[in-house]
Amino acid sequence: MIHESNFKVQSKEGAEAKGMFLRSNNSNKKLIVTFPGIGYTCDMPVLYYFREVALQHKCDILSIQYYFCSNCGMIISHVMKWRFNLDLLLEKAD
Repeated sequence: MIHESNFKVQSKEGAEAKGMFLRSNNSNKKLIVTFPGIGYTCDMPVLYYFREVALQHKCDILSIQYYFCSNCGMIISHVMKWRFNLDLLLEKAD
């Protein structure tokens, strides 16, 4: 059986991080901590399935979802423009 605990933590600046701790009854005393990237959450496929496999191997999981960046929208915008420009360059190279 898996026990789930959810929590919230607030930074000095007021930014909030949410988390989920999953603990197996038969834990092997190993803890896996997952941190998503920009534009990705802990519930999206890669981290979701990774978490499921880790639980099958009796690992405890700490998934942290954070939004500490006051200008993340701007950063994501720049990353998307950079990727678009990179895609254009690669198309021209072919």
